[in-house]
Amino acid sequence: MERLLNINRPEGFPMCAETQQVLNDNSEMLASWIKWLPLKNRQAVLFPEKDYMVVCQNFRKRVVKVGSIIASDLTQCKVEFVIESHNVRDNNGNEFENVWQRETAVIASEESPALKWHIMGFEQVFETRLWYNCLAEFESGLASSTISHGTFIETPTLYGGGNILRSNTSRTQINLAIAYKIRANEHEADSMVLSIPFPAQIPGPVRIEADVQVERTGYHYPIRAYINDNDYTLKVNIGRWLTEEGLYDHTTNYKNGFSCTDIIRINKEIIL
Repeated sequence: MERLLNINRPEGFPMCAETQQVLNDNSEMLASWIKWLPLKNRQAVLFPEKDYMVVCQNFRKRVVKVGSIIASDLTQCKVEFVIESHNVRDNNGNEFENVWQRETAVIASEESPALKWHIMGFEQVFETRLWYNCLAEFESGLASSTISHGTFIETPTLYGGGNILRSNTSRTQINLAIAYKIRANEHEADSMVLSIPFPAQIPGPVRIEADVQVERTGYHYPIRAYINDNDYTLKVNIGRWLTEEGLYDHTTNYKNGFSCTDIIRINKEIIL
């Protein structure tokens, strides 16, 4: 962006078409930004210093200066606007009418639901914490996956697109599809637990709602899983699901062993 330099220089600052263009471009930049905010009618976002606010009035968004806050409760208030137009006189004494305008907002008390505004702070609108993308680290850790009382025919891998694993200081978001292929036998099935390194931050042991999709049939079943904060491992109880629901979905001839080709799907947000 262009910016004006040293506008308080002792010899004065030139006001010309170029400098006015810089001011106008910066104004347009701000206008472009506020159009992105998903505000509804009679909603406003108060700047942190409470000196300006973005308002949506008659479904039009703009920035106004805060003149005064009279309301004692911002949940019971309305916004009133005062618009002042100003003339300008040049060095030759020529006066130009309506050259610039100042719009200020007064936040006053209001109890009527039909007139009330919904005023929010920046912290309600903007997520200030940066996301840390953990998906690449999780994907590389799949090669270190283990399974109790069974063997991998194919090491677990991410399945399809749209996989998400990211974390910040307040939450961890998970949307994963994990494909695996294992071999086991009838006597080992109920003890099979899949363990995968889990790199994202969690507040403690967390129960996960997971779903397993049998590749052969396409059927979906709920499956038990949790994240262990002692070793930061995602653990999926494959064995309990197999013995209770899933074994005969794979094969009825398992006396000498059987193989499972499934997809585990997890979609969860953890509040830290």
